[in-house]
Amino acid sequence: RPVFDRIAEGTIAREQEHVLPVEPVRWLVDAGFGRLRVPTEFGGDGLSIPEVAEILVELAAADSNLPQIFRGHIAFVEDRLQAAPGGERDAWLRRFAAGEIVGNAWSETGTGALGTSQTRLERRGERWVLNGRKFYTTGSIFAEWTDVTADRDGTAVTALVRTDQPGIAISDDWDGFGQQLTGTGTIVFTDAEVDAAHVALFDDRFRYQTALYQLVLLTVLAGVAAATERDTAAAIRERTRVYSHGVASLVRDDAQIQAVVGEISSVAFTALTPVRGVAPAVQ
Repeated sequence: RPVFDRIAEGTIAREQEHVLPVEPVRWLVDAGFGRLRVPTEFGGDGLSIPEVAEILVELAAADSNLPQIFRGHIAFVEDRLQAAPGGERDAWLRRFAAGEIVGNAWSETGTGALGTSQTRLERRGERWVLNGRKFYTTGSIFAEWTDVTADRDGTAVTALVRTDQPGIAISDDWDGFGQQLTGTGTIVFTDAEVDAAHVALFDDRFRYQTALYQLVLLTVLAGVAAATERDTAAAIRERTRVYSHGVASLVRDDAQIQAVVGEISSVAFTALTPVRGVAPAVQ
């Protein structure tokens, strides 16, 4: 919570000046945010999905970009939790505990059919290399790894790729509505190297992945509503000037204003309710 408070202090300025929250992401990682679901035996906190969801709502109330930034990481952690026990699974869990995070690189622009990928994973001698272009790559610009969907000889696969290598260029060029500071831009892969151990069949992903993705979005909405309720109350408490046709000497005592605050509070309560219903179902 002290980290959340620190993040909230700069949220409006970052939005106004289009400053990516690079520092806030690092504050969260340093505080252990990337290891919330990692079992304690691997150095994590071992939290349940409902517990993580509550924390995401609080974070979204501080800065709604941040849970979205971690959405791909949360999903990949879950995938590793559901993987068969073994050295590769354990290595990933230890990476998460050590502070490494994963971004997302699944979507493409263009005319490709649903479920197909124009990004190619190919063998070059003893190496696997990745070539292609992804858009809507939420979180990857902040992360050590990006989770990429690709075509390998006609088979849909996922590949975990290091982002700090020469064959990767990540741009903050998102120009759509919303999500201005989530790093949801373009990644270009040019003979980017991929460890064979970091390639898996797409069909082997954990089955409730979409539900978890959408749960994260529900927490963002609930956090936005909570922040609206909080900021409305603060503005009303601080305001001393009243209108000539008001019904009280202070704004906070005006029944008409209180009624509007009540409606906002109702929306915030309603937005939180699906989170608390869905999270246990996903668990």
